[in-house]
Amino acid sequence: MILKGKFKKLSERSLAWSFAGSVDKPSRIEMLQTLSTVEPNSMKLLPTWKHPLPEEADEYMKILEDTRFIPCPRGQNYETYRLYEALEAGCIPICIGEPTNEHDCYNKLIGDNAILISKDWLSVKSMIQQINSNTEALNQIQENLTKYWTTHKVNITAHILAALERISKPEEIGRA
Repeated sequence: MILKGKFKKLSERSLAWSFAGSVDKPSRIEMLQTLSTVEPNSMKLLPTWKHPLPEEADEYMKILEDTRFIPCPRGQNYETYRLYEALEAGCIPICIGEPTNEHDCYNKLIGDNAILISKDWLSVKSMIQQINSNTEALNQIQENLTKYWTTHKVNITAHILAALERISKPEEIGRA
């Protein structure tokens, strides 16, 4: 998926939040129970994690394109593809901060305060309800996230290209 910058404004999307994934972890069940009263929403629940079929991936992308907030619970580790999918679709990803500070991995990978991190799912519910009713705030958050994410990807690409350039010219490595 490539961020095209041509997606619906959050204020024009019909789903307050969506989640597609497995419910084989107690924390996810808690998340879904807490957020289920925030409507409209979309939940595609699987008993265990599996790779989607191509038609399921297309369906998932359509749901993302019509969603404002994406809760990003931890998977096998704290980092999850869901966060990047949300950013690519112009959604607002929300994560739960962990007492072990595992969520700091996002500050290292993406940058400080680039995503919303809350203390628990009840706080996330409150945050969604509060921001969801303010179309101006929704669109401003989306604009800020989109600009940040696009710039971040350009910077990462530049660093990779520079590293590849140095590798292709080994005689310059010793001089750097």
